[in-house]
Amino acid sequence: NELKSKLVNGKWSLYYAADKSKDMNGSFQTVNGKYEINIPENIQGQFLLKLEWKAGGEDFYFEQNIFF
Repeated sequence: NELKSKLVNGKWSLYYAADKSKDMNGSFQTVNGKYEINIPENIQGQFLLKLEWKAGGEDFYFEQNIFF
């Protein structure tokens, strides 16, 4: 993967449609192509994960429904 050797800065969001108070967000930075998102252990339900990041001067976006 060509992004592994590049500095990556981004934002993540987890949206819970049924209760806005359960929404979470944060930021990340990595240079090795990996990052971790720390979320509460007791999280349950369907969330929409949204990732936005910039690497090598280009903007990227990804979203996916996730069930916990």
